[in-house]
Amino acid sequence: MQELSAYAPALPAGQLGIGEELLDVARTGICIWALDTLDPPDLKACATPLDQARRQMDHGSRLIHDFRGSTAGDEQAIEAYQAGVALGFYELQSSRIEGSSIPIAGSVWHSHQLQRLRHIGMRHGARFRGLMGTAAPSEFRP
Repeated sequence: MQELSAYAPALPAGQLGIGEELLDVARTGICIWALDTLDPPDLKACATPLDQARRQMDHGSRLIHDFRGSTAGDEQAIEAYQAGVALGFYELQSSRIEGSSIPIAGSVWHSHQLQRLRHIGMRHGARFRGLMGTAAPSEFRP
């Protein structure tokens, strides 16, 4: 298992005493960890790898909302993860799907966390593509 530092940024000096910022860092780190390690409970019930990829995207959205609540930048984080799943599933270059790793104003998400979400999504998408044993289908519509 990776250290928490792979999921949450180091706090700048002087911030350890600020409770709300510390909670934001913890919630965001736990959210990324959960996406990286937990599969949806009903994933095996899906008929096809494409259905599994779609279910994983929905699961990612729910995890981000459940762990983070509704904070600035959450939609951007969801988009980063979902774009990663699509990229991995279709073996696309990262530049083929728009998305910025520059956090929107007021976001609790950091640039490296958005990049990590995309990377986790790419790995998940590639896993579902691998279940097919063939090239990725062209009918995918997130």
